[in-house]
Amino acid sequence: MLIEWRTNGRNLHKALFPYSAFQKKYWWDVRRSEDQSLSEDHLKAMLQTSISLLREALLPLFEKEPDASHLNYLFTLDFYSYLLGLFEINDNSIEFTSPLQIFLQKELPFMKEPNRTAIWKLLEPTVDVILQEQLEENSDEEEEMEEDAMEEQHHHHHDDGKDEEHGHDHHDDLPADIPEGLRTALSHPFIFPPFQGLGLFPLEALTNHSCAPNTIVKFDKDNTCRLFALRDILPGEELTHSYIENELDLEQRKLDLRTYGFECTCIKCKTEAEGKPFVE
Repeated sequence: MLIEWRTNGRNLHKALFPYSAFQKKYWWDVRRSEDQSLSEDHLKAMLQTSISLLREALLPLFEKEPDASHLNYLFTLDFYSYLLGLFEINDNSIEFTSPLQIFLQKELPFMKEPNRTAIWKLLEPTVDVILQEQLEENSDEEEEMEEDAMEEQHHHHHDDGKDEEHGHDHHDDLPADIPEGLRTALSHPFIFPPFQGLGLFPLEALTNHSCAPNTIVKFDKDNTCRLFALRDILPGEELTHSYIENELDLEQRKLDLRTYGFECTCIKCKTEAEGKPFVE
């Protein structure tokens, strides 16, 4: 919002406009709808501390701008709570591949020398540390899996005549002259873990919920959000998707929808509320 305000001619209304279509609710009301034991005063005190720190960190970066006093509105408790409540109600969890992982997999192996060797020399110590940590984290789990496999072999014996593919190098298309350490790193599923966060997608957020939805939400690698039809959709039929795990039972779905502040009355909920099984 601050950057948009600076670049659009210092129009605060225009900077806030992209968020106007989202459902809004005070953050403390959203949190207390999930857990009534939470104190409103305690939640407000948490927000006050947070917004004070943000004010201290961000406002000095804009204080020399004309009309900077208008930005004080963004740092009021009411506005901040509405903003966080908006995120709480409308956000989507997103995950995307680390740019470093993309660089390591797609670009570095095919770079020309001597650039490839020079860059790998910089990356190799970090990659080695990450790989070692991953191996240590997975060692206990792998031991348990091996024990389970050995135990199962006592009960089942089979031989389909095929070799196991564990440890198989799927990077045969790599140049032959790449460093061995880099080739080893590329044999692992990932080195740099994916980035995880929350995103706001206005068109998706305007799509209402149904426990028997006609679309499903999917996120692409470029962080775009798309709705895909789950069945044929009639002309004029409303698009819906599920905000929760719609395979849960009726009572659990009701609990999970408390955050959103409504009780679902879709055909699935109505049918199950009458004690009848729902068949799509």
